[in-house]
Amino acid sequence: MEKFLYFENGATDSTCIPARRLVEMEMDGNGTDLDLRFSGPKSADDATQYEVKLTIDDNTGTEVMRSISEQIRFGKDPFIVIADDTNSSYAHPSITAVDTLPALV
Repeated sequence: MEKFLYFENGATDSTCIPARRLVEMEMDGNGTDLDLRFSGPKSADDATQYEVKLTIDDNTGTEVMRSISEQIRFGKDPFIVIADDTNSSYAHPSITAVDTLPALV
């Protein structure tokens, strides 16, 4: 079963990306942002990556990354809400907001 990760930072700004395209999760140096990077369209000459930046509580990146990984691996629902600012619904209680969404083309 294919799974999808959903992100929303406003009523009109949202994206849903296949979980299989998640290639990296990285906490920034100040410990309050978590970057999720996704591979772009698969073609021989395209190395495009898309990035979602989440705002998280200080130094909770490890727990947030573990929670996201476990929901992808073990969750039964194919539609996984990682961060929905409009409805205040988050995959982990330390996620506080979506900072940026990718500009998909």
